[in-house]
Amino acid sequence: MELWYEILHRAWLVYDSIRQALYGTHTYRVISILWALFSQLWYYAVLGALVAAMASRFLPRERLRDFLRARRGWSLIGAALVGLVSPLSTYAAIP
Repeated sequence: MELWYEILHRAWLVYDSIRQALYGTHTYRVISILWALFSQLWYYAVLGALVAAMASRFLPRERLRDFLRARRGWSLIGAALVGLVSPLSTYAAIP
């Protein structure tokens, strides 16, 4: 447990020294805004990764291909839905 506190203490010292060095600069504002966005949207990225992992696990490519071939009229809509779900793990969906 002491090792954990030592690691946290050193990380906090590094964070504090970087924050003091960058305070008032454009870089500090950009990092602050990025951190604020990340803290609000991280769960969308996790949810997207889970949905993409479940889709790749439970929807094999052959099964999906056969399903879309059998329903030619709906294949475009189905492909669009699959395309909508697939990049969610990489790009967070902003509501």
